[in-house]
Amino acid sequence: MDGAALSTDRVNPESTSTSEKVSNEMTRSAGNSAGPGSCIDAPATAAVHDDNEAMASLAAVPSRVHYEMPKASRPRWPTDWRAYLCLFGGFLQMFISWGYVNAFGTYASYYKSVLLPRADNLLMNVVGGTECFVILLLSFVVGRLVDAGHIGKVLFVGTILLGVGTFSLGAVNGDAGKGDGNYGAICATQGFLTSLGMACHFVSSSQVVATWFTETKSFAVGVVACGASAGGAVISTMVRYLNQQAGFNNASRYVAIMLFVLSATTVIICRPNPEHPRGTSAKWRWSTFWDATAFRNPCFCWLSAAVFFIFLGFYPVFFNLEAWAAANGIAFRGNSRPAGIPPNAIETFALLSMMNGSSFLGRLLSAGIADHLGSYGALHVHGFVTATASILLMTFWTTANTVGKAIGFVLIFGMFSGAVIGLPPASMAFIIGKTDKLAQARLGQRVGMMYSIASLPALVGPLIAGHLITQFGTFLAVQLWSGGCLMASTACMGVCIYYERKSLPQLDDLVSGPSDSHELIDNVLRAYLTLASTHKREYLGSEYDVAKYCYRLLDAELFQGNQDYVRRQFLYCLLQDDDVDTLHLAAALLLFDGRANETAFELLQSEGAFSRIVELIRAQRDDDIGLHRLLLELLCEMSRIQKLTLEDLKVVDDAFVLYLFQLIEQLSDDADDPYHYPIIRVILVLNEQYMCFANAPVSMPGSGEKVTNRILKLISAHGPLYRTFGENLILLLNRETALAHQLLILKLLYLLFTTPATYEYFYTNDLHVLVDVVIRNLLDLDPSVGKMDEERDGQKALRHTYLRVLCPLLRNTQLAREGNNYKREEVRKLLHLLVNRSAAHFAPVDETVIRLVIRCKQIEWLKQDGDEQDEELERKLAEFAPKEADVAKKLMGMSLDDAGVSSLSVVEVAAKVTKEKPTVPAPRRRRTKPVGKATNGTHGAGLKVPPTDLSASISGSEDAREGGRSPFADDAEEV
Repeated sequence: MDGAALSTDRVNPESTSTSEKVSNEMTRSAGNSAGPGSCIDAPATAAVHDDNEAMASLAAVPSRVHYEMPKASRPRWPTDWRAYLCLFGGFLQMFISWGYVNAFGTYASYYKSVLLPRADNLLMNVVGGTECFVILLLSFVVGRLVDAGHIGKVLFVGTILLGVGTFSLGAVNGDAGKGDGNYGAICATQGFLTSLGMACHFVSSSQVVATWFTETKSFAVGVVACGASAGGAVISTMVRYLNQQAGFNNASRYVAIMLFVLSATTVIICRPNPEHPRGTSAKWRWSTFWDATAFRNPCFCWLSAAVFFIFLGFYPVFFNLEAWAAANGIAFRGNSRPAGIPPNAIETFALLSMMNGSSFLGRLLSAGIADHLGSYGALHVHGFVTATASILLMTFWTTANTVGKAIGFVLIFGMFSGAVIGLPPASMAFIIGKTDKLAQARLGQRVGMMYSIASLPALVGPLIAGHLITQFGTFLAVQLWSGGCLMASTACMGVCIYYERKSLPQLDDLVSGPSDSHELIDNVLRAYLTLASTHKREYLGSEYDVAKYCYRLLDAELFQGNQDYVRRQFLYCLLQDDDVDTLHLAAALLLFDGRANETAFELLQSEGAFSRIVELIRAQRDDDIGLHRLLLELLCEMSRIQKLTLEDLKVVDDAFVLYLFQLIEQLSDDADDPYHYPIIRVILVLNEQYMCFANAPVSMPGSGEKVTNRILKLISAHGPLYRTFGENLILLLNRETALAHQLLILKLLYLLFTTPATYEYFYTNDLHVLVDVVIRNLLDLDPSVGKMDEERDGQKALRHTYLRVLCPLLRNTQLAREGNNYKREEVRKLLHLLVNRSAAHFAPVDETVIRLVIRCKQIEWLKQDGDEQDEELERKLAEFAPKEADVAKKLMGMSLDDAGVSSLSVVEVAAKVTKEKPTVPAPRRRRTKPVGKATNGTHGAGLKVPPTDLSASISGSEDAREGGRSPFADDAEEV
């Protein structure tokens, strides 16, 4: 039958938990019920649907998403080859961006000795400082764009700017002879234009790699940071020797060709993990790029201050190292050896190359150590190496008055300096942690903001150093200045570590307490709850702090060795306690535990927690908005992985569903969730449960009693009052990339477009947007050769579902009226492409797509007399026409044996479809009458269910629709 390809078994290859059996039973029952008598909800929808098999198929498509495997079973290293290709791409990005900055000392030495012999050291430092300033200043913009999934565009722009800037440097200095340098042109090309291109690569290099290496993030970022050392050494060497062999202009061109080729390579291979959360935004404004809420976190503030002082004093060392060596007779510039210097003196260029080379080892070792230190991670290593580097500058560098000491200094300091400059992204990832999904989605933005804060000191630091050299005529001032800045940075990191540890006072000692008996465990858990309640205002003021508090217990040996007992204790707190603080912590801990181990969600249902959570959602909105959001997520997650009981669904009455709709109608008080996504997800999951019950075979428990789909029932009766839900539904479908979430939305849309009472639930303009989204997604879905099997099969299932929704959307809504045939030609072209085997974009078409396209082409306003496309479809219809035996089976009420069999796994079903979304207008909030009396954050009080005779509005037919005015007709409707 048509839906056979959509039926999928909910099998988790990583575990054999009870939820698998329940999920498989749900899938098989839905697939086997695809007979003529199946319907969505007999009491609520007596309308005759044109395709009952399609309904059973839609119900059979699971909408399950696994957040992450338990920590013990997660691989330490990624198993996807794309991760290592991306790691190499990140290395190249750092090579061509900060590696070019590290090589500026060689450029400055050549400018000083040949192109600009009369220029002051201060002017040389202006060029290098400008490079750092521009790259760092734009970091917050680049980081936010990459978070939103625009890395391809960012890298493409960076490649063009980098190529133009580096090529221009070889054309603005005349013949590049003695004194031919053009200082202004050098500033414009190398200092500004090239820096714009490097800015596009700098932050994105570590950001995109961090999405793949979750367990070894510090080491991966360290490998990326090594690109700066390698780039500095390679580019310095190229410039040094090509200047001698081919001249400065040709040397600049050769370097430009290399950087352009490497940059173009990164555009192809640098792609983030498709499962990493994206920081998308409905509107792009200043707050989208600069997140002021980050400054509420003292760890972020102090780490940013530490990086501020690093850039204030770090790069004066690199920019003035060669000048210091030449001034002190330790090394010489160029090929000629001046008289009076030691016979073992070396070229200044060699010192800078040694420093860049040794920093490679320092970046790699420090990152590897940070990953193996557990709770003492990147931030602690960063503080140690910064303090050591500061001491080396103020002691070793100031006393390095011989060639041997100078070489020893550059090798040792270079090793520590690589760690100092390479660990800031890893330190930021450390303070964010793995618990806050929202913060993870904004990792690039936070790193970019941190670097943007450091942009001013990156410009001012070298200028101050150049002024100190000119003013005092000695490099001692620079040595003390740089050492003092790094010491100040160390102090800031110490404060950051203090806040990171102090936010959970005594907690490490507490959760590592004795756990030999249940009595001892109870004592620890009571102290754990008391500690949270006592310090909530001071240390648990944000959801991030609460999540970190919960994960300290979940990662402790006390929980790992007694999971079932500890889990039950917090479940009993949720069931029996009325204290808001206790409920908040219990709900958060069960939610985080369940996302890593579904046993927690199964336990919630087996112990009857569903009705308790529904009760708390009704009552806790005003007491604690954070708790209300956690309860909604907990209800959604436990309903997502398993079939609810009939008694559980009876708890969901009309008043509760209307309460959820009313919350969606009101303006959100959460800037991070302007469209009430947790509430919408609960509604979508409840609709999924109703569909499973409606399509359950007679043999299953509870199948004899019909269950009313209250979602559809109340939209049928009161839809005009709650149109914001529909608007947000379309907006979320446009933005959603996860297959499972798209399926949940599409299932409800199918119900709405196949139920006469809800044909005109959406505004006409919203239907236009939905048609655009469906057309775009059907064109983007490409189950082609070259993708992994699970992605290919997942996109095939999603394509079928989009087509099942498209047909009633075009046939039953306002779009079917004369004059409202929106994008008729575009739809016809789409349908033709979907069945055209010669189209290069699509894989060979399957039978289900042909049947669904034929069904869409039979809509009256899409037909066209004498159309060759229609004739071609008729021929395809004849090819796939059912045999007489198949027709007889359907007429006799028989189902095919393979209806409940699937070749798809849960990994295939949960495959993510990554694509860029166009902007959709934000939902309007037009109302013809007020909804409720809730004001000033009071949402639950005074809830009234409008008394309405639902039978007439729900059980209408096609004839009723044509004979009278739709209940959704609105004089103020937008057309």
